[in-house]
Amino acid sequence: MSTRVKCSGEIVKRAESGSTRRVPGRAGTNKYSFAVAAIIAAVAPGIATAQIVHGPKAATDAIVAAETAHSARFGVVGVAKGMREFIDPVDGLAFTGGGDPARGPAVYGAFGGDAPSTLKLSWVPAEVFASAGGDMAASWGRFTMIDTAGRMKPLTGRYVTVWRKAADGSWKAIMDIGNPDTPAP
Repeated sequence: MSTRVKCSGEIVKRAESGSTRRVPGRAGTNKYSFAVAAIIAAVAPGIATAQIVHGPKAATDAIVAAETAHSARFGVVGVAKGMREFIDPVDGLAFTGGGDPARGPAVYGAFGGDAPSTLKLSWVPAEVFASAGGDMAASWGRFTMIDTAGRMKPLTGRYVTVWRKAADGSWKAIMDIGNPDTPAP
């Protein structure tokens, strides 16, 4: 059994478990809703919205914002430099495919280090889980990796990221796992 609740201009489906699911396309029914939605879609195609969220709204919104910002940043600076900013510099683990995960500073090297990167990675969260305390979270969704030099076919798949809130209030990934739809070429 679930109920639908209008929250902050959007319809949210709340399950008995306490989790929520944002229901796309049901927010605001006045005559301007569709025009506003069309304008937003046209000018902000990279904005991610998790379709299912669990936990405190402030924490789940912060994770969606972090996911969106990091995905945009990876598109600009490439995978290695993006990982340096995304992964916790001490505890962060990245499972890069086969073998043990890279940890902390080794993550940067596992993705090519300071070499110019032709790999661009983007992703969109599908679901976010946040702890009741709002200091830990996990997300999963879809990713796409493209080699702008054309040396490999685009790679798509699913990911899981475990997040920890740092003392300065920022969110850093402490575990990042990618699962390609097909093996990398």
